[in-house]
Amino acid sequence: MYYIGIDVSKKDLSVFDGRDLNFINKEGLKSFKKYLKKKYHLQEIAIIFEPTGIYSLYLKEFCAENSIKTYIVNPKKSHNFTRALGRCSKTDKIDARILYQFHKLIEAKDIKIPKIDQQAKTLASYLVIYEFALKQRVALSNHLESLRDRELITLKIFYLPTICATVHNQKIRVFYQRLLAHHKTKKLAVIASMRKILLIAHTMYRDKTEYVST
Repeated sequence: MYYIGIDVSKKDLSVFDGRDLNFINKEGLKSFKKYLKKKYHLQEIAIIFEPTGIYSLYLKEFCAENSIKTYIVNPKKSHNFTRALGRCSKTDKIDARILYQFHKLIEAKDIKIPKIDQQAKTLASYLVIYEFALKQRVALSNHLESLRDRELITLKIFYLPTICATVHNQKIRVFYQRLLAHHKTKKLAVIASMRKILLIAHTMYRDKTEYVST
């Protein structure tokens, strides 16, 4: 029997089978399967890993579908074993090596091909969708906050020049006074005037023209 220790994280499988390896943790585990088939007969290996919720589901499914035996270590036992070995530092590579060494404590009868609980799998898929939606919500919130920050900076930069333009620039003064006459608040009239100034500036830049005051 060939033993393989695997530390499972969200994105990666940190693997130790005599040497340190790393594979992407995604459905199907194609690169990991390719490596195993090249080096072993799948029925002759036993994979040792800790359960890490939805992140270890791909590995568990992979083992079930390919009839690979596993030993799923209780995290508390793994922690005690690590302390007994006198290991204090904790990295994915070290964890994979420790899980590999755990085979010395395993009885053959406890090494089994895992079974997939379809209900648990469905709940896990819902959790993945929820996490994705939560990330999208946070990303959107950050984007909107960034836009608000940029908008505030723009207002600060152009506010005083716009106030001056409503007094000294004929076009902007007429535009501003017309808005006030239509019962717009001074704040809205200033913002609208600011937008008009930016549009005029953009048109001048685009058409390579000079400003005409009348």
